Amino acid sequence: MSATIQSQNKIQRSTRTSRRGFLCAAVAMTCMVGLVLAGFAGSASAQGKYKGKKRGVYLLGQAKADSQVGEKPDGYLGLVDEKASEMIKKMVIDTNERRKARYEDVALRRGSSLESVLEMAGEKLAANAKTGEMLLDANGIWTKKK
Repeated sequence: MSATIQSQNKIQRSTRTSRRGFLCAAVAMTCMVGLVLAGFAGSASAQGKYKGKKRGVYLLGQAKADSQVGEKPDGYLGLVDEKASEMIKKMVIDTNERRKARYEDVALRRGSSLESVLEMAGEKLAANAKTGEMLLDANGIWTKKK
């Protein structure tokens, strides 16, 4: 083999080795970042903080399944258990604020009153509630949907 071909082969081998090393380092860094972020997410949960839409949706579903929150006839969430954690209370407040903004938008676009939109939303939410979730009836009593 000529000296030129031998040097080209060495360069190709060293390039492959350095690429492999780079990929391994990149994978390791990705894993480390994931673990660090998971640690931050866990610590936020441990502190009782409520953050992020996906986490909020999960918490809302879990809180409904645990009968801590339920749907009210006015289209808003209500606390079934007044001793619920601060995180659950904040989630209910945040969800109700988002719902209110949406209801106001719907009322404005339809040219109808906010009260009629709230009533319709309450009926839809009650109809779409899963079996076992809590609903507030007209008498102000929480009952499980059958």
